[in-house]
Amino acid sequence: MKSTNAGTVAVVMVAVASALLGLVVIESPAVALPFSIEFVALLALTVLGLSRERDDGVRRWLTRLAFAALGLRVVLALVIHYRLSPYFFAPDAIGYEQVGKDISDYWSGVALAPQAIREGWRPGYYHLNAIFYFVFGESKWALVVLNMFAGVWTALLTFYLTREVLSTREAKMAALLSAFFPSLILWSLLNIRDALATVLVVALVLYGVRLSKRFRLPYVLIFLTALLALGLLRDYMAFLVVAGLALGSFAAVRPDRMVGTMALGTLVALAFTYLADQVGLFSAIRPETALETAQILRVGLQTGATSAFGVGAETETVGAAFRYLPIGISYLLFAPFPWAIETPLQLTAMPETLLWYPIFVFALRGVVIASRGRLPNTIIVLSVLLIVVSSYGLVEGNFGTAYRHRAQIMPLFFVFSGVGLSWLKERVIARTGWWQTKTRVPVRRRVPVRRTGR
Repeated sequence: MKSTNAGTVAVVMVAVASALLGLVVIESPAVALPFSIEFVALLALTVLGLSRERDDGVRRWLTRLAFAALGLRVVLALVIHYRLSPYFFAPDAIGYEQVGKDISDYWSGVALAPQAIREGWRPGYYHLNAIFYFVFGESKWALVVLNMFAGVWTALLTFYLTREVLSTREAKMAALLSAFFPSLILWSLLNIRDALATVLVVALVLYGVRLSKRFRLPYVLIFLTALLALGLLRDYMAFLVVAGLALGSFAAVRPDRMVGTMALGTLVALAFTYLADQVGLFSAIRPETALETAQILRVGLQTGATSAFGVGAETETVGAAFRYLPIGISYLLFAPFPWAIETPLQLTAMPETLLWYPIFVFALRGVVIASRGRLPNTIIVLSVLLIVVSSYGLVEGNFGTAYRHRAQIMPLFFVFSGVGLSWLKERVIARTGWWQTKTRVPVRRRVPVRRTGR
């Protein structure tokens, strides 16, 4: 890295060290430890990743973006955890921390086997809490630190994904949206799995796109690692992303023959579904049909939820599923609706939702522009979105879950929003010039030149 970047890193490290010293004095060592060892290690990993960027201008821009996004998250995390209540936004964090502590106590030999061990729960976010309890003595702050960096990495990976399929200009806009969009910031400040799931989704799509261009062993290893990690956090999300990548990869081969290639990709996705079922990916629920699975999952999300919607709807037949799909997709993409605010959480999410509406419109505009250019790699991203949105639309049953699921795929929408915003900047703002201040430019008088004869 250049000296300017090295100086920036040094200043940030000194500032962080000073803040950590204050936490050690004010708070217990259990709080200061994850903010020291873990924070510095993850910061060094981030700087190392940024140093691999070959374009000096892009590297400096990404470095500033990363530090701005991280600094904002540190400040807001302190505010939420010391002035507000993190459990107001995500009550399930209480369960993650308590079960994680029980598992850690069992590993330490000071408690009997908890329910998670007795019933053979699959490794997941509960066990990640247990690991952090075992190492740090607590998991709330330790995992909040990890989630904050996951939010920063999501913005960086969104930049690289957008640049891979479009250009640097659109990539910068997509990265800015991913770094500073309110819900993506919020979920990265809490002890929940959403921030990690989001960064893994973007990583899977990025390296899926790269593998579609060229086969490289490091890409394969990163792709499989991200797939395994996402499978442990949210197995159904991992399946949907891979199915979308398979569908999009076939469609990208011949973008001029979209119908045929999409049909072939659909057959591959169905074959993958059958294979996943045979190896036990859906062993937790064994219904007779996939539509029955959606019915069971949605009813489970509606049970006991104060913000449930679509209660009593049936989706066990193809016709019923198609009738319910617009309802589920509308709640997934656009809830809470301004005319139907019923809970304090919905009221809190309303400003961001109003911001999301125009960004979604710009994403649609970006899809149209990208399709006109017949860019094959954007078809892969779009296919993942189509698979995930349509599948989530069938199982969504309450506002809270839909709101959090939407955040996990927002960076993929931002890929196309960057195209729409670039179009707005070039075709509307730059041409009209309404944002510029009109100033009078002095006119230089032309001095006549006297001609002399020979």
